[in-house]
Amino acid sequence: MQRRASHTGVIVVAGQNVAVGRLHQHRTVRVTVSDTTLAMDLDDRDVKVVRRTTTPPSVASGTATADRHLIRSTLAKSHGKGG
Repeated sequence: MQRRASHTGVIVVAGQNVAVGRLHQHRTVRVTVSDTTLAMDLDDRDVKVVRRTTTPPSVASGTATADRHLIRSTLAKSHGKGG
C-alpha cells in the first residue's frame, strides 16, 4: 500500500501514526504491512521498520460494526428519534 506523508512527515497506517521524518514530507511512501510490523520504503536505499501498535482486524470484525448500528438504532428509538 502507499501513503502520502504529511507536512510534518507522518503517515497513518492501520490507525497507527508513524513518523517517517520531515525529509519525506509530502512524498509517497510505500508500506508493507505484516501482522507484527510496518516496513516503509523511504527511498531507493532506506527502509524503516516499526512494530505495530494496532492489531490486525479479526475475521469477525463486521460483527462489531453490526452491533454498533443495532445499539444506535435502539437508542434512537428509545429517545423517540426513529431509526
